[in-house]
Amino acid sequence: MMRITSLLPLRARSEPTQLASAAAAGDSGQFRVTDAAEIGDLLDQLIARRLPITLATPDGVNFTTHLVSSDHSARRIGFAASNRDMRLRSLIDIDEALAVAYIDRVRLQFDLGGLMLVHGAKDSVLQAEWPVSMYRFQRRDSYRVRPLDHQKPVAHLIHPAASLHALALRIIDLSLGGLALQLPPDVEAFEPGTRLDPVEVDLDALTRLNVALRVVHVSVLDGGSNGTRLGCEWLRIGAEGARVLQRYIDLTQKRQRLMLASARGD
Repeated sequence: MMRITSLLPLRARSEPTQLASAAAAGDSGQFRVTDAAEIGDLLDQLIARRLPITLATPDGVNFTTHLVSSDHSARRIGFAASNRDMRLRSLIDIDEALAVAYIDRVRLQFDLGGLMLVHGAKDSVLQAEWPVSMYRFQRRDSYRVRPLDHQKPVAHLIHPAASLHALALRIIDLSLGGLALQLPPDVEAFEPGTRLDPVEVDLDALTRLNVALRVVHVSVLDGGSNGTRLGCEWLRIGAEGARVLQRYIDLTQKRQRLMLASARGD
């Protein structure tokens, strides 16, 4: 038998900041999906590919899981939820939550309402109302650069699961949209959706950024022998930080072209 715990329905959330900006420009409709068949197809893709989904609250509680069921006729969806994960309890105690997932280069997000926790012997299912709308954001292509060998840029941060474990992670590449970090094989991997804050990014002797990041993709490097690649997006960088980053990318790109031309004997 499974025991069902009902939770208070969530208050309706206002549109995300990005959408409010788009609405002001008069083109927010291109982001919103309301067709039931299209929503069902997107949910089915999330289930079939077991893609990570972050359930986030306004005050910073994050719970990364995956979708396990979608029943349009019953108007319910279900997320995997472990009875042993205390973050779930923290998440459901707050009356606002947003689901965020990525399908290739498309970011999906939708509000959660009518939450209900269904308990099993070992694990549980966090049920919610079937979404009546979703928002899609096409991730922009940004020129990515690999830092020059002599620069050896690193990102300094604290491991999210161990507050006393300071890390200095090599930056594999970066763009205006985010960066990729190399996590050593002996360090516990981060889950997609993890917020890293604060992070000090040292690009070279003269270029330093104080930012926040969100882990979007996690993949192994060389079968795991060289650790894990963390694909991250910028969450907090600021206008001045973005300008510094743009200058760094432009300069690195120019230097790489000069080195290539020199190697060819141009």
